[in-house]
Amino acid sequence: MKPSYLRIKFLLIIGFFAVLTTSNGQSSSEIYQRIKKLDILGSVLYFAAHPDDENTTLISYLSLEKQYRTGYLALTRGDGGQNLIGSEQGVDLGLIRTRELLAARAIDGGEQFFTRAYDFGFSKTADETFRIWNKDQVLEDAVYVIRKFKPDVIICRFPADSRAGHGHHIASAMIAREAYDAAADPTKYPKQVALLGTWKAKRILLNTANFGNVNSTSDDQLNFDVGIYNPILGKSYGEISADSRSQHKSQGFGVPHTRGKEIEYFITLAGDSAKNDLMEGVKKSWSDVKDATIISMYIDSALLKFNWNNPSTSFGDLITIRTQINKMPASFNRTLKLNEINKLIVDCSGFWIECTSNSARFALGDSIEVKVQLMNRSNLSISVFPFGDVNKDSLSVGILSKSILKTFIIKVAGPKNISQPYWLENQHSRGMYILNDLSQTGKPWNDPSLTVNFTVNVNGEMFEVSRPVIYKHTDPVKGELYDPLTISPKITANTTEQVQLFANHHAKKLIVRLNYWGIVVDTFKIAAIFSHDKSWTCFPSDTTIIFSKKGEEKEISFMISPTAINSIPDTLTFTAKDRNGVEKLKSTKDIFYDHIPPIHWYPDLNIGLRSIPMMLNTHKIGYLKGASDMVPAFLRQLGYEVEELSSKEISLRDLSSFDVIIAGIRVYNTDERMPFVQDKLMNYVKNGGIYFVQYNVNSTTLPHDLGPYPFEVGRNRVTEEDALVTFLDPQNPLLNKPNKITQDDFKGWIQERGIYFVENADPLYKKLFLMNDTGEKAQDGSIIISNYGKGRYIYSGLAFFREIPAGVSGAIRLFVNLISK
Repeated sequence: MKPSYLRIKFLLIIGFFAVLTTSNGQSSSEIYQRIKKLDILGSVLYFAAHPDDENTTLISYLSLEKQYRTGYLALTRGDGGQNLIGSEQGVDLGLIRTRELLAARAIDGGEQFFTRAYDFGFSKTADETFRIWNKDQVLEDAVYVIRKFKPDVIICRFPADSRAGHGHHIASAMIAREAYDAAADPTKYPKQVALLGTWKAKRILLNTANFGNVNSTSDDQLNFDVGIYNPILGKSYGEISADSRSQHKSQGFGVPHTRGKEIEYFITLAGDSAKNDLMEGVKKSWSDVKDATIISMYIDSALLKFNWNNPSTSFGDLITIRTQINKMPASFNRTLKLNEINKLIVDCSGFWIECTSNSARFALGDSIEVKVQLMNRSNLSISVFPFGDVNKDSLSVGILSKSILKTFIIKVAGPKNISQPYWLENQHSRGMYILNDLSQTGKPWNDPSLTVNFTVNVNGEMFEVSRPVIYKHTDPVKGELYDPLTISPKITANTTEQVQLFANHHAKKLIVRLNYWGIVVDTFKIAAIFSHDKSWTCFPSDTTIIFSKKGEEKEISFMISPTAINSIPDTLTFTAKDRNGVEKLKSTKDIFYDHIPPIHWYPDLNIGLRSIPMMLNTHKIGYLKGASDMVPAFLRQLGYEVEELSSKEISLRDLSSFDVIIAGIRVYNTDERMPFVQDKLMNYVKNGGIYFVQYNVNSTTLPHDLGPYPFEVGRNRVTEEDALVTFLDPQNPLLNKPNKITQDDFKGWIQERGIYFVENADPLYKKLFLMNDTGEKAQDGSIIISNYGKGRYIYSGLAFFREIPAGVSGAIRLFVNLISK
């Protein structure tokens, strides 16, 4: 079989969703539900700020019970949150949470959208939020999504006031209300109008709630039960929504199934008031559209005749319904329903197709061998023809015999761009992502890297079908798995940490791991480049390396040295030159979790260099690693001997060999054994040890006595990373030895000062600092310290877990003091 090259087109993509599916292998109940949905025209767009803000019970009910097109617009991807399952932070966490949202939507039936807003962390007010976000750009994106999705009803999760509990939440309500009006105004964002037209939703509502100590619900509000049981699906919407919400695993949001009544409440914010039904005044089915009642009748007839044992018998009825829809005047709903029914006809016909590769990763510019497998699982006549720039002889499928699997191998020209999430193609600002192509606005994820296109003839009716090329492989434990195809630079590079710390002018060896993804032998000259010419030195300045096969990995090393003890921070980058030219060397970020597809992306290899004048007088550290905790690796960079411990090891070990024991962030929240070793840790302090506990969230997992004397973990925080810090006890040894801590050490902090500060601490604790956000009362609970027996106990809510991996010199120097003898 002679291979040929296929020009890639993006047409009707079937079978590629948040959870990778490879074919139209749907059950009879799924086909039946989709036939019912052909007669449903209503649509709802839900507005909030973050992943996990959405009301999954309501979305499940609206999407699967009422069968309205239901979307969720999250203003951000949750980049600034915490991570309970790994060490990823920032944009990497945003990628995980995006995939978790898509996994949730695959369960509850909703569609997912975003704006360009970057989650910069907790915000207390909308004013602070909009000082960091570009409000007009966020509004523009929200208007774009409304005009494209065209919802009949918009629902806000949060009120536009302090009851929302978070500046981003308040901002989401404000944006939703303004976007509701702006989407209908032809003078707002006129370039959008030319492409999408304007759109006026029937109403915008607030989904009131009873949460915590705030209850905004009332029996006189519009309300209805969303907890009902669906016998076709075999679950209630409380059960479905729990499965959906439990996809937010990085946030620890696994929840139990609920069964029985669940009442949701709503008040109208603008537009026509709804008294008895969310969709009052909306054309909800074809029977509400002029001259279209016959479409509803044909759909009802198809449902009555539906053969649960052989859904392909609905083919003729669906062709009749499509013909009737096609007769309708041009409209958004006509186009939408034609797309739906074309996919549905192919899916119910029994046509199965899969396009797979023999590797998950290919280098940019290389051709890709694709295995195409096809089958007819019904009694209908099905034939398949490739289209595009394909040599028809290379894929002459013809008529598919029932239940006979056909397999073909074709060679496809690789895509012209690497698989980079579109919102990460540029360096983001503090508050906004920067898009190269505004037509990508709102999209949750990139389109598949590669698709193969076919014309399918089913009983004389022609359909265009596209399938993504995916990597299929078998795991001996998990079985058959499907991963997205990724297109990589030919060569990628990584180091152990993206920030390198240099204590006191000492040089260190930097090891760079290179991976080659091309299919032909290639030679590269790797050259080091500093942002500042005279602050740092690198030896050698360049090196040459040869790769002979795909997947080959090699290491190169450089000796990096600051030219002075106070060398200014710098960034080290590399270029890679081969016969095709010079490119900036990119790293590869590979993120693997079982509940989401693998994530691969390719940021520039930028290595932060920090020369930190400091002294150490502690050597051996025992570290109880917490959630999303990267601190141990950076302590090792500074010269400490760090042994990572579990609570089980604490209970079995002699702790006297450690100079200090550090509890990572939220370790008391994530390790249920910690209360059982608390007495041993307090005895360790009493006998002369230092025990340093980083922040935890107040919950039932905390022991009754978290320290030697009483205190409470509160919810206060300082979110302004440049907030003024007042020294309460400037002569305290911990602020003077081994490093002199000054106001300069609080410059350059990122995202926040600290979170979950201490409250109601016993007078036996000393406090070091006062700090506060603008206009708020000063807080003294960022750090508490107490001598206990011969040792020292420390609890801190300061955000060391962010500052140390970012190379913030002052935070590192303060941390070193706190753990010093």
